[in-house]
Amino acid sequence: MQNVPISGLDDMLMRRLPFCKGLMWKLHSNYMKEQGLILLNKLYVFFLLMRFFLLVYSN
Repeated sequence: MQNVPISGLDDMLMRRLPFCKGLMWKLHSNYMKEQGLILLNKLYVFFLLMRFFLLVYSN
């Protein structure tokens, strides 16, 4: 590791970085999409329950 110059190491990292970033972004966006859908479903169910309770209590 010591015999590799810093510039060479940086170059290596920079070449590998876009790939890693892309991979992480893909995983992250898929995870966020799933979480978002779960959250939307929860909110929707909550909204329906609230409407139901409002209908029941308003009468």
